[in-house]
Amino acid sequence: MLYFPNSEGDPSELRFCKTGEGIVAANLEDQLIDKVRALPPDKQQEALRLLDGLATSASAEGPGLDRKPIWEVADEISAGLPADTWENVPTDGSINLDHYLYGAPKQQP
Repeated sequence: MLYFPNSEGDPSELRFCKTGEGIVAANLEDQLIDKVRALPPDKQQEALRLLDGLATSASAEGPGLDRKPIWEVADEISAGLPADTWENVPTDGSINLDHYLYGAPKQQP
């Protein structure tokens, strides 16, 4: 069970909401509408432009659009580095992370 404050944020008037994506989403939509209605007309237009931009970027970022796997990105970055770069990277970084970041005493692997 979730409790949401009213649109003014007044905790004395909490609205009850059952957990469930549909109900929570509807509650969120109600809160957005209440907030937009409270804005002056010029701010409402600004909010609409912002939401249009968010909706456009969300649809453009759909699954699989010009995205590379992280290992391909890492390969591209490392390809441009000098060959001896990886010789200076510590091999015990996971064990001695606190040593390399904060100067803590080194742990033995």
